[in-house]
Amino acid sequence: SVLLALPGWAVDLERAKWLERLPLRQEDCQNIVHVWSCHQEGCTGNVCFQMDYPRGESLEARLARGLLEVEQGRKLCSSLLQMIMRLQRTVFRLWGVLDASMVFLDEAGELSSLVPMGCLLSFEG
Repeated sequence: SVLLALPGWAVDLERAKWLERLPLRQEDCQNIVHVWSCHQEGCTGNVCFQMDYPRGESLEARLARGLLEVEQGRKLCSSLLQMIMRLQRTVFRLWGVLDASMVFLDEAGELSSLVPMGCLLSFEG
């Protein structure tokens, strides 16, 4: 698992706590990295998260080695769009936050997992 600490002002703690309790076993959320726990540290105000380690390599790291093939890029965009459309049927929201560092690919260059930062951040974050 991964530990992540963010400043308290950058986190919507209520939404993050909700995400912690959300069962992600549904087909609609199968690529979302599960957040196991979150708590706010009293002395620093930082919010600490424990989540699954994302499967695969980040899109950011993959692009640092070179461009994706056109067909790989199309397939990835299609997979991301399908995932976002499926999430509309749930109460899960990304709030417009989707970055290459949050998208993870398998060895074939296909969508493997997504870190749900949009669900953790406050509108100030």
